Amino acid sequence: YHWLQREIRYISIKGSMGSGWSGHPATLTLQNKYGDCIDKAILFAAMLEVAGIEAYPVIITTNRARADDRSLPTLYGNHAITKVYLDDKPFYLDSTATTYRYPYFREDDHGVTQFNVLEREIGFIAVPLPEDNRIDIKADLTVDDLGNIGAAVTLEMNGFIEARFRQGLERLNKLMLKLVAQQFINRVSPGATLETVETSDEKDLSTPITANMTLRFPEYPTFAGDLMIFKLPLSEMIHQFDEIALEERRFDIQYTTSLDIRQRLRITLPEGYVPKGLPDPVRLETRYAGYEADYTVDGQTVVFEDRRTRRERVVPRADYPDYKRFLEEVADFAKMPLFLYKIKDDPT
Repeated sequence: YHWLQREIRYISIKGSMGSGWSGHPATLTLQNKYGDCIDKAILFAAMLEVAGIEAYPVIITTNRARADDRSLPTLYGNHAITKVYLDDKPFYLDSTATTYRYPYFREDDHGVTQFNVLEREIGFIAVPLPEDNRIDIKADLTVDDLGNIGAAVTLEMNGFIEARFRQGLERLNKLMLKLVAQQFINRVSPGATLETVETSDEKDLSTPITANMTLRFPEYPTFAGDLMIFKLPLSEMIHQFDEIALEERRFDIQYTTSLDIRQRLRITLPEGYVPKGLPDPVRLETRYAGYEADYTVDGQTVVFEDRRTRRERVVPRADYPDYKRFLEEVADFAKMPLFLYKIKDDPT
């Protein structure tokens, strides 16, 4: 799977309707080291068959295009991928991308019908579970009494998030990577500086992509008397929702796939400060998505954890009011600042 993504280039050269619909022979695609989606799907299925693994090229219409009514007698599709059987369990892989780690595949293939000519069947490609499109954000934050914050951040990911991140890394050299990351950090907090950034090897598809950063946020909080007030870095940004800007929608909300965003922020407080009035734990749930968040305190350390999941790809227009209310509640919670109170010295 990884070899086909990397070594067989995506190039479409078709001179007839026959080659366009049915693809070139697998041996020709292997010899040329290029082909389009159907060519790569045929080659992948043929190579798996040689290895003793049952597989078939299948026709789909990606979820960024129109939806197909497969009850009608048509072979229409704008893409082809591969259906694979392991231990009699079917699943799908798409070798036309270049950055997907097994067993993940392109997000525009999710939640669509598939037409398998060789097995004479019409099936459905389910949307993956949220945990198969996940990003974990873990940060250790140290706050001094002047409000300067030092942060060590680790990012771990899989699915389409990892594939997009890997693709971005492949296009950037180390200098450009730091500049792009610095621009992103400045959106979170103008004046913040990115001190170091390191990533795992983006060229190795067999290992997950991780990123480690150290940052500094100078004079980040706002002071009000004995209170230090600051918003949690990143939280407000990752819980912004442009899709609910309208009071009403004429059409369904259509995402490409599921999503799972997790945060764990460990905040070491300055000496003499204690948290004041931490928000109660929150748990929000809809048919399409869920959100949970909680604060815990251990001495001079406050730990904030939250998780937002999206299970469905499409939110029907009829359910928009409830879904909009859910996302607004998530966004409101993400905007809530953390209040730290400075303990006054005992005059006695």
